[in-house]
Amino acid sequence: MSSCKREPLLHSKLNEILNICDDNNIKVSLTTNGTLLKNKINELINHKLLSKVHISLNAEVTNQNYLNDIFKAVSNFPQEKIIIYRIWALKEDKLDEKSTKIVEKLKKYYNLSNDTVEKLQKKKNTKIDFNKYVDKDNLFIWPIISNNKSNGFCEGLKSQLAILSDGTVTVCCLDDDGLINLGNIFLENLKDILEKSKTKRIIEGFRNNKCVEKLCQSCSYKNRFK
Repeated sequence: MSSCKREPLLHSKLNEILNICDDNNIKVSLTTNGTLLKNKINELINHKLLSKVHISLNAEVTNQNYLNDIFKAVSNFPQEKIIIYRIWALKEDKLDEKSTKIVEKLKKYYNLSNDTVEKLQKKKNTKIDFNKYVDKDNLFIWPIISNNKSNGFCEGLKSQLAILSDGTVTVCCLDDDGLINLGNIFLENLKDILEKSKTKRIIEGFRNNKCVEKLCQSCSYKNRFK
């Protein structure tokens, strides 16, 4: 699956969407891999309701200046914007070789103390500068329907849901193909979508540690809610 479906800075109407959020006093938290941040920064800094930017630093790129380009772009954000760098660990919160090199880049650019670097290596969340943080999490496999089936609890439809660019409402952002189609926000009221029997069946299933949908059964991300 193309990564462009998951990268908001590629959206042709991103500026228009952010303008709508500004006009309606809707705070925005944006997640990006940062590869386009250098080119989009002048556009992004003008949006007052863009309050938080998550930047994953593990993108597969050939540009050797990728990280420095991100750090320099971030320096243009107003100080009130919260920046969260995200590092994906290999397993059990331990850094792999690539993530260790990312930490070294962070240390050099932000002149981090050895104590801060040690926190980056051992803790999940570390403050490195004013309104700048590093969030470390374990790798997970993007879900596809497979024969690997298991039950479990998920926060989908409890504390989160996803609305795709075509208006499809689904359980969470990991369903970027809209396989669990609960309705369309352009055609229906969200309240009505949440009252549908299909939606309630999924919610009730999670409450009972059961996955109703095939994609949820195949998803390993739910294991972190144990």
